[in-house]
Amino acid sequence: MMREGQAELVQWNSNKVLKLALVTGMLLIYVALALGFIIIVKTTLSMSNAAPDGRSRVEVAKSQALQQKAAGMVDVEPLGTTDKE
Repeated sequence: MMREGQAELVQWNSNKVLKLALVTGMLLIYVALALGFIIIVKTTLSMSNAAPDGRSRVEVAKSQALQQKAAGMVDVEPLGTTDKE
């Protein structure tokens, strides 16, 4: 049989373990919520920066500038493109 002191020690240790498990679980929940929030924000931002067909606005602007140049409407190179002639 356990003595009274040992029973109190076991009870104290089990309370400590339960509190530790509770704190760990809460931390995991907070981390999961933070990651979910970050993913939602990044997805929203990347969607707002895209054209309806999925291309980025920069790609759309470059292709429009190249089309205008090909049609003779402008004779300025769009940024980020070079002719390899």
